[in-house]
Amino acid sequence: MDQQIKNILGMVLIGVLVVAGISAIVLTRVVYKSTDPSSSRTFSVNGEGEAFAVPDIAEFSFGVISQGGVNLDALQEDNVKKTNSIIAYLKEQGVKDEDIKTSGYNVNPQYQYFECRIGVCPPPKITGYEINQQVQVKVRDLTKAGSFLSGVVSKGANNVSGLNFTIEDPMAVQNEARKEAIERAQSQAKEVAKAGGFRLGKLIAIQENGGGAPVPYMAYGRGGAEDMAMGSADNKAIELSVAPGSNEVIINVTLVYEIK
Repeated sequence: MDQQIKNILGMVLIGVLVVAGISAIVLTRVVYKSTDPSSSRTFSVNGEGEAFAVPDIAEFSFGVISQGGVNLDALQEDNVKKTNSIIAYLKEQGVKDEDIKTSGYNVNPQYQYFECRIGVCPPPKITGYEINQQVQVKVRDLTKAGSFLSGVVSKGANNVSGLNFTIEDPMAVQNEARKEAIERAQSQAKEVAKAGGFRLGKLIAIQENGGGAPVPYMAYGRGGAEDMAMGSADNKAIELSVAPGSNEVIINVTLVYEIK
């Protein structure tokens, strides 16, 4: 009798262990699939969205390059005087202090080199200096951008570059492009599922790559860019017109779906 009870208990124990083992395997698979979406059958689709916006900010840089003799103090005084005069002009036209930033200040010596004679090379001699001061300007009223470019030249700037049109708050146009990209990807996913003869499962992952590509356009008024840089005989600013064009923002998304 005792031996029969032992046999029954042994069989029950074995059954419990088998059930526990099967449950553990099933649970492991469920957990693995829930933590690793790639273990299930999936497919991915891509979508691209684009949106356009008219820029509301113009940015450019101007520089004052002063060249002269070895009197560095006099040369620096000339450079600072011209630069400060241009900055004062911009402020008078309504540009705020926070929209004017000095981006560079360089002092470079100018050398005279001598020929080597019988193996003796005299050291180069400093014959003068060049001072180059660069300032970045942000213009919030685009109707004044052209006059500012002409104005800084007439006030003494002899190096103007980097005209760029941007959007101060690009979030709205990015959201518009993102929405279009997702809608296109979702539509493509439905078509793929229909063509493949399977049901569309849940969305497992979404990846995004995107950025804005500015498309600036600058149109010159009478006289052109060359005349603007050279100035005119009476030192009056050449009338300059600029067109901001539009900025294009492109967003690419990849959607990963489960196959049912």
